[in-house]
Amino acid sequence: MSAEDSKTSKFSALFARAKRALQRARLAKKDADAGADLTSPAFPTMHRDAFDKQQRAVDALQTQIDQVRASVNLNYGPDDVLISLRKQCFEVKIEKYVYKACPFGEAHQDSVRLGTNTDGVEISPLTGDMMLKFTNGATCWNGPNRSLSLTLKCGDREALADVEEPSRCEYSATLFTPQACDENAVAALDAELSTLD
Repeated sequence: MSAEDSKTSKFSALFARAKRALQRARLAKKDADAGADLTSPAFPTMHRDAFDKQQRAVDALQTQIDQVRASVNLNYGPDDVLISLRKQCFEVKIEKYVYKACPFGEAHQDSVRLGTNTDGVEISPLTGDMMLKFTNGATCWNGPNRSLSLTLKCGDREALADVEEPSRCEYSATLFTPQACDENAVAALDAELSTLD
């Protein structure tokens, strides 16, 4: 092989390597433009991150489904009479505290959680009144978790009232609402009004 042939051969080999490198660079750019560099160590991480993002979205949707199921299965009283109170909250300021009760959610004394109503409406065996129990509130110092028993009474409008603490960290209150008015309550109010006339 002559020196000229050797030079041409080396030049051809160099040119072939450059051509292959250019092709690899073009393919890498194409893959990068498509969002994937198969040779990159980050490639598995990108797919794992995308999977994790989709899994979080699925988990969030499952949480929403569970909340809707719990909401549908909740006891809203006889004939679901209290369902209109489902996303409402009521407040009252008594002395230095603001009390807030969301009948089918949580109750608070200022920022302190008094509990959550997870069971819906209960009927008092003593009075026949509808009641909402809020349990598993914030822990009292050297005491039980806070709780609230909310009794529903017939009233011409919704109003939270009569908040008391009959036992340490166990609160009671009354929620006046037209939804608590049954025939007996209306008859009792009529009788009371007639005595005032």
